[in-house]
Amino acid sequence: MIRNDIEKAPSLQDFLTEIETEEKGKEIHVIDAYDLNMIQNGKLQINDEQVSGEFTISETADKDLADLVEIPFSYIMQLNCDDLELKSTNVNQRLHKKIAEKMNLRVTIQNDIVDKIQNDTFARLSRIDIVSTLAESVPRDVDHNLLKVLTYHNNGTFDISIIAPQLKSFPVPGDEIAYGISLIENYDGGIQVGGAIYRCVCRNGAITRECTAHQERIRRTINRENGSRDLLKRIGTQAIKAWDQWQINAEGLKKLAEQHKTESEIKGMIERLRLRPYFLNARIARDVMGKVLNSSDGLSLYILWNALTEIGTHQQILSDNRALSERYQYRMRLSAGTLARSEVHVCEKCHQLVWTHNERLNTIGN
Repeated sequence: MIRNDIEKAPSLQDFLTEIETEEKGKEIHVIDAYDLNMIQNGKLQINDEQVSGEFTISETADKDLADLVEIPFSYIMQLNCDDLELKSTNVNQRLHKKIAEKMNLRVTIQNDIVDKIQNDTFARLSRIDIVSTLAESVPRDVDHNLLKVLTYHNNGTFDISIIAPQLKSFPVPGDEIAYGISLIENYDGGIQVGGAIYRCVCRNGAITRECTAHQERIRRTINRENGSRDLLKRIGTQAIKAWDQWQINAEGLKKLAEQHKTESEIKGMIERLRLRPYFLNARIARDVMGKVLNSSDGLSLYILWNALTEIGTHQQILSDNRALSERYQYRMRLSAGTLARSEVHVCEKCHQLVWTHNERLNTIGN
């Protein structure tokens, strides 16, 4: 469920209660891949000492299977409609020949439906443990009772932001921004922790990355005892650093609001969004340009930042009537966060606008 309106979002404690309720009905089993068999009616047959029977497969589990056996998920979904027999043949052949000798699988079952099928080595953490770890990272001077949890769709991954309304700034008069932290858990078990920026007036969100030793993702250590505990400890460490960055993010937004550009300069900067580290395609860059140039608030870099967050948080259809994927919505929120932590100047030699990520921001708190 998408809940990006801070007024309607649950408190941190209420959110913990919600996910505890969701987790109660789940069964988790570590199973040899040889004991799994896709049958021709599209169900998954399990023959294990702990659990046995035929189970319906959720779309999330189908995505897990597609990743494990290296079959495009779109093709799996097509076979679900057109040819379940061919799906079972393809999956079983790859599952038993490529997977069984390499790994055990962690299978999550809820209400007689297989909800997840993961490599046990890289299985995702319990969401209760993740959110509890984030809760422990909140600074003592922040009122825990006021914290709000925002949730986003991101291709089925766990994508949340914890916002502290009392941590706020006004980059321009009357425009309130609240700050917090964000966490995204990817399908491969990698986790990204960073800052969260929330524009209250229009419910736009942006996220930043916190890196350690140039690593953007936190991953479980392979074959190490207590790997989950070690991973949670590293998540907590990164979360503490992310909370410490809120004033830096506020400073970055203020600087963006102070930098006014000409129309041609703004167009050049939007073209720059198609390059590293933003990588936005031409269709999205065109929509960003339209929002900036049609703004009645002038041509500041803060208006550009807000255009990125608006599309990334709210817009699902672009101006050409084509859908904006959840992956690109996430990328827009991340692009906005990157812009807020960047320095912009005009090159004296080529007279082109240049912006660079401020490395100082990543070193504070280390």
